[in-house]
Amino acid sequence: MPSNLEIAAVLLAFFAVILQWREHQSTWYLVLLSSLLYIKIFYDVGLIWDATLQLFFIALAVRGIFSWRKELALTTPRSRSVQFHGSILLLAALPTVCLALFSIYFRHMPSITATADSAIFVGSLLAVWLTERKIIECWWYWIVIDCTAAALYLSRDLLLTSILYAVYVPLAFFGLQAWRTRAKSVAFE
Repeated sequence: MPSNLEIAAVLLAFFAVILQWREHQSTWYLVLLSSLLYIKIFYDVGLIWDATLQLFFIALAVRGIFSWRKELALTTPRSRSVQFHGSILLLAALPTVCLALFSIYFRHMPSITATADSAIFVGSLLAVWLTERKIIECWWYWIVIDCTAAALYLSRDLLLTSILYAVYVPLAFFGLQAWRTRAKSVAFE
């Protein structure tokens, strides 16, 4: 049975993503609140990297609040694409960092979930950093992360959170399309 804490976190996180693909600044307030709740939720089920990840989400949410506010004051919100060589560099760094975190995690807390938890941690750090900078490709990272997270959270009996991450997958496709469309329309202005 889902806890009231998980229900609240899921609702906040769901609406954060809806606002995110619309490039609405309020997304960061909802990320901040849901992350505070998820620290406890993930810690309680032994997902240490996911609990730790929430601290980074909180920090980037605060940064997002100010950077998106500043951007809104200056101009229309603009999604943009990262250069191809930048994508290759980011993808090359992911396995190395994942392996390093996995070795730390597994040494201190042997668990079958260590690989997925480490991968979600590293991938999410990269994806939220790209999101905060409005890089269109962030949505591809979120799709892979959300699929992995849905399975992991289901294995930890976080049913609502698992459903949330499964719902995130089509939302990420919508976000990808919305940001691409907006970037093209801004390019033609």
